[in-house]
Amino acid sequence: TPAAPGRRKANPFWRWSLRVYRAPGVQEACLALQDRCGADVNLLLFCGWAKTRTAAATSVVFILVNSISGLIGHVVKGGLGPLLVDLMERGIVTALAMNGAVIIHDFELAFMGHTSEEVDAEIDSGRFGMAEETGRMLNEAITLGMKEGQGLGESLGSYIHRRKQLFPHRATSLLATGFRLGLPVTVHVAVGTDIIHMHPSADGAAIGAGSLLDFRRLAAVVSEMEGGVYLNLGSAVILPEVFLKAVSLGRNLGHPLTNITT
Repeated sequence: TPAAPGRRKANPFWRWSLRVYRAPGVQEACLALQDRCGADVNLLLFCGWAKTRTAAATSVVFILVNSISGLIGHVVKGGLGPLLVDLMERGIVTALAMNGAVIIHDFELAFMGHTSEEVDAEIDSGRFGMAEETGRMLNEAITLGMKEGQGLGESLGSYIHRRKQLFPHRATSLLATGFRLGLPVTVHVAVGTDIIHMHPSADGAAIGAGSLLDFRRLAAVVSEMEGGVYLNLGSAVILPEVFLKAVSLGRNLGHPLTNITT
């Protein structure tokens, strides 16, 4: 829910974005990158603002990540994972929430340096989403994590982080970085929308329970983000709805949450 105009002005990211976007040529350049390259204008502005900040920035920043915003505009599949990892390590990004598609791209990039999800090339043959390692290991990580009382994000992050030889590219993994730094990384799934749900080892109880734990963890993060920034990078339905419920829950429990920039 957008903050009231007067409250928006109090947020440094909002003020900076308005000033920069109004500068000659900036709007045209941003829209050109959006149309030609699938870039996310919100992310471009945020990265510019983050560059002006120090690692000791005090304002809480919440990033909502989604990898299905467009073909080459995918936040993770399109190669922007290392940028977000850098922002996490600098203390600018303090939490990540993602849908189920992100974990697949993040896992495969950490595992083999590229993703197997090429819908156009494989859908006609019935081979799309049938990568054995992706389905087997992600479902294994989820099941193991649930036995330890972990949500999906923590389960997957610990699985990647602790298997160094298996994941040679784990340094660019959002999940592993979140676990290493102790930052909240939550995963919010819709069963049936992700390729790992087709694998015979998929455990609906573990997937559902893990996603519910992550929603509760996200709600706890949102309840403390007064004065913070929420960026929705590409999701049109699921993640905005998850965030809306988290805000409503926080307010119901007595947190005002009246000064959030979205």
